[in-house]
Amino acid sequence: MAEDDSLKGRQCRIAVIDTTERKLAEEKLVEHDAVLKAVIESSKGPIFSADRDYRYTSFNSRHADIMKEIFGADIEIGHNILDYYTDLDNRISTQMNIDRALCGESFTQEAFAGDDALSRRYFEISHNPVLDWHGKIAGAAVYARDITERKKMEQELRKARDDLELRVQERTAELQDSLEAANESVKAKAAFLANMSHELRTPMNAVIGFSSLLLDDDLTQEHREYIEAIRKGGEAQLAIIDDILDYSRAERDKVELEHQPFSLKRLIDESLEMVATQASKRGLNLSHTINYGTPDTIIGDHGRLRQILVNLLSNSVKFTDKGDVSLSVSSKVIKGNEYQISFLVKDTGIGISQDKMNQLFQPFTQLERTLSRKRDGVGLGLAITKNLVELMGGKIWADSIPGQGTTFHVMIPAETIHGKQLDFGRMDSGIASESFPGLKPMRILVAEDNPSNQRVLVEMLKRLGYRADAVADGREVIQALERQDYDLVLMDIKMPEMDGITATQVIRKLQPENGPKIIAITAFTLEGDREKCLEAGMDDYIAKPVQIGELVEVLKKFQPSRVGS
Repeated sequence: MAEDDSLKGRQCRIAVIDTTERKLAEEKLVEHDAVLKAVIESSKGPIFSADRDYRYTSFNSRHADIMKEIFGADIEIGHNILDYYTDLDNRISTQMNIDRALCGESFTQEAFAGDDALSRRYFEISHNPVLDWHGKIAGAAVYARDITERKKMEQELRKARDDLELRVQERTAELQDSLEAANESVKAKAAFLANMSHELRTPMNAVIGFSSLLLDDDLTQEHREYIEAIRKGGEAQLAIIDDILDYSRAERDKVELEHQPFSLKRLIDESLEMVATQASKRGLNLSHTINYGTPDTIIGDHGRLRQILVNLLSNSVKFTDKGDVSLSVSSKVIKGNEYQISFLVKDTGIGISQDKMNQLFQPFTQLERTLSRKRDGVGLGLAITKNLVELMGGKIWADSIPGQGTTFHVMIPAETIHGKQLDFGRMDSGIASESFPGLKPMRILVAEDNPSNQRVLVEMLKRLGYRADAVADGREVIQALERQDYDLVLMDIKMPEMDGITATQVIRKLQPENGPKIIAITAFTLEGDREKCLEAGMDDYIAKPVQIGELVEVLKKFQPSRVGS
């Protein structure tokens, strides 16, 4: 009883813990794991995970099958992944990639397995760290996407491109040999060209088509660049084929020329604009000159004439590594409204040796035929240009000095619309007479090598009612004076090729009487500079920066005696 009495004062406490939530969480976790395993197992690509000791913690059957197929290994959970790799390089690279993931890095890379090129498998492998419940890195997960089929298609596309390039080269060589030996008619040659173009277009359809399809796929940036390069290469080849067809049509007289009025000045601006970017990238100075009296509006084929000029300008830009490319336009009256329009495209490029000049306008001729050739093309541009010029009833030829440059000459007949002329040097509708009484029409030539300064002078003269021709050095001044007369030359002193002093001395020897008035425009303003200019044969001197008032005074002082000429 004493013992029982001792228990009477005690209270017995029993804690009841509700484990419902934990049970539910455990069940959800099991369910989640089951779903995750099902997703992993259903994946078409191999998936596995490893702990920090490189031991398998999970993998799907696809990964197990590939390890069996490639390495002959039956993998098991808990075994070290690296032990299954018989090749040292594979083992080291696998360990390094898992280590990167264990350090918290997520990345994707390409790899292949198998020594035999025919049975080799390619994979795009993604590595990611695996976190535990506390957010710490507990292992690495690896997902591999089998890209073998895509790689094979890329290889097939590359092979198709290479085969196509080889085929083009072979066909081009065959065509050149055929053209040299053949005595067939123009129609037979044209038919051959058209047939060859058709044959080349057929495989090109596959190259461009498949590459376009691949670009719609989920690609890495690197692969997208590869496929894009293949497609662009195919499109470039297609452009060559189009040139072949264009040449074929021209030889068969299938080109129908338009007979419509158009602005010659606008045509020149459009042509220069189309090659301006290319010239700028090569650091070239692109300029043009339209000589006095050139018709403003002519009747002809605007598109084909622009094609001629663009072909010549592009050719000059392509073969000029430094210096200048210029276009000059002049005209001569044949009778009535019929003119002869002359175009000169001049460059300071690599030039052409005399023994190759007779090949210049031949189709499929590349004068730079070396393994280190830097310029692309199959040699059709100038052949097409020659055909178009001759279809217009004109003629084309070239002068060249190796290492100094080439000049292309084009002359075509053209009708003009009466009264429409680019009368450079003549007054614009009363501007000068109203603003500056006493000024008369003058033919003015500006010689200035700096493009900005050249433009300033031309614009000043324009505001005074004059349109001036412009050249870039003393040698071009002399050439311009050989083509036509000028009343006044605004001559820069320091210029390349030939300076202003030397040019003036040459002009005074060539034209001792009735030569143009020559005004020095120069930044040399030290004592004695003016005297040097006058001693050389110049008539006056204006210091830079040129003030428009000074220019007006010079124009008034040296008004021409042959007004209206």
